[in-house]
Amino acid sequence: MIALLVFLLAAQPGAFERREDTPLLSFHYAWPAEAKAIPALRAELRRQMARARAEALANARETREVSREAQVAFHQEMFDKVWSVEASNGRLLSLTADNRTDQNGAHPNRDFDSLIWDRVRGRRTSVAAVLGAAALTGMNARYCSALAAMVARHGGEPPERCPPLAERVLAFSDADHDGRFDALHVLIAPYVAASYADGSFVVDVPFEASDLTAVAAAYRPAFESR
Repeated sequence: MIALLVFLLAAQPGAFERREDTPLLSFHYAWPAEAKAIPALRAELRRQMARARAEALANARETREVSREAQVAFHQEMFDKVWSVEASNGRLLSLTADNRTDQNGAHPNRDFDSLIWDRVRGRRTSVAAVLGAAALTGMNARYCSALAAMVARHGGEPPERCPPLAERVLAFSDADHDGRFDALHVLIAPYVAASYADGSFVVDVPFEASDLTAVAAAYRPAFESR
């Protein structure tokens, strides 16, 4: 039985937030007002939320049953996902999500998601679809160099093999807030580039003119190179 089920507005007016707390699971899911204002995107996020809740509950029930059989303590599990606007313009909305879970393991876990919404077509797309595979390949060396330097500044050992850019969670960013995307936003979860203790990393790779050559004409006004 649900002990507490609360629907609240997030800190940003008009945003969506759901909190649910039971002995089995602490569940939190949120998205910003800019996403809530787009009906098709709002419906997509609601579907994702329902799926995430169902999976988290199923996992928690399974863990509780295993704990009972092993005669060890079960601790409330946790699922927390918060979507935020990374950058936005009249054509595309770039969202990123911070995901935090605790499933009775040695420590909580953290990873990321991204979602690129095409406002005109009314559907999601992706960084790879907009930029093209060749652009990601061309940006890989700059990304790897920036990541290695960031890991070193944290006192960690740079990875022997740079985690491929095309396999990372990617979004668009707009550093000068002029309504045009000027960098690739790369989100890297713990363990991917360094140890868990070193945490997660976020690398922004500024766009060069050559990175944008394959961007379709319909999307081109949404971008600029630095």
